[in-house]
Amino acid sequence: MAATQANMADYEAERQNFQWEAPEQFNFASDVVGKWAADPKKEAMWGIGPDGQERHVTFSEFHRKSKPQPPEAQPHASARLLPSQLLERPRGQETR
Repeated sequence: MAATQANMADYEAERQNFQWEAPEQFNFASDVVGKWAADPKKEAMWGIGPDGQERHVTFSEFHRKSKPQPPEAQPHASARLLPSQLLERPRGQETR
């Protein structure tokens, strides 16, 4: 097997002088995840729950769910209530 040539002469100098080149206006969610979301099958996360069920989430799902929605479109409206408003609700009352 042939020897691999290093691509830098002085690693410590390179490390000291390294800087990320990012635009001044950079948003990871839209600039990166938004672009990955263009492929509806590109998997972002895979997990197994305590019950053994697998859950796959695509970047497209993350992107869609991260966009702001009007309050009436959000499934759990009670999450936006103040603690005092939660106390005023009768126990067991549906919030949808």
